[in-house]
Amino acid sequence: MQMRVLPKDFVQRHREIYYLISTPEYERSGAIGRDVTRTFSIFERSHQHQLAAQQSALFRVLNAIAEAEDGYCQGMNFIAALFLVEGLSEADAYALFLYMLKKRHLAGIYHRSSTFLDEYLHHFDLMFIRDLPKLRAHLLTQGFAIPIDSGSSSSENSSADGDEESVFVGGFGLHRTLPPEIAEAVRSGNGSLVRHLWEAHVIRRHHSATAGVVLANEILHFAIWYGRVSIACLAIDRCNADVDNKDDTGLTPLHFSVVRNQPDMVRLLLARGARMQGTSMRKLSPLELAHRWKRRDTTAARLVLEKEEVCLSVPKTI
Repeated sequence: MQMRVLPKDFVQRHREIYYLISTPEYERSGAIGRDVTRTFSIFERSHQHQLAAQQSALFRVLNAIAEAEDGYCQGMNFIAALFLVEGLSEADAYALFLYMLKKRHLAGIYHRSSTFLDEYLHHFDLMFIRDLPKLRAHLLTQGFAIPIDSGSSSSENSSADGDEESVFVGGFGLHRTLPPEIAEAVRSGNGSLVRHLWEAHVIRRHHSATAGVVLANEILHFAIWYGRVSIACLAIDRCNADVDNKDDTGLTPLHFSVVRNQPDMVRLLLARGARMQGTSMRKLSPLELAHRWKRRDTTAARLVLEKEEVCLSVPKTI
């Protein structure tokens, strides 16, 4: 299976993110671990040692997908397993699956707004109860959800009301791209730990420049979200984060500094050479976004952009 048809930047970024988020324990890891043990039975029989390796690989791919998309359902097992059986590496299987969810609207098939699917599954369950009640009861005792629980899918959970940390308004949300220990280190402002974890990851990735930059870009994003200017300096100056990096929706660090109303971040990014006229997929520059954003006051960030003020001294890099 070839990956050449997918956007190069998307694949390159998410291959590296896979190595960051595929192994930690998350809320849904237990359910995933239960489900992967019965997935490969639908394919040709493998030797026991091959089966164990396949299940471990499938767990990591699904673990990463569930964390990135903040959702999981049993139907994801077959898709991810098929990619692995067809010869994709774990990182490529993750990147392809994520691309289908984000860019090809695969996530929408399990959304609660898919009324036709809900109705179809309801009728299927009624037929199962009528015609195969014992088999249905047995499957339920084994943990199978019948019908598929659309509420546990990825697209719905990312639109929950009232939680600003998880709301994605057209892509304007906190990325789900860092393992818990790095995310917490950034949130708490522990620069020395962030630097140590970044260096350790680069070593694990055999000193890959791409791995270092991808992680640095995500650290910068989290630093902007939590208003940690010193961590942002670290990400840029020590870890080589790209101040004009565009995420999957075309948004740059300046865009996120605006929606978080972080004037010091705007000053820092401008001091480090960020482009004022960089546009997102919505054709809005950071300044235009500051004028149009209605979900939060952006006055402080907007004033800095309008005056193009750059502070004379920025925090020292850790």
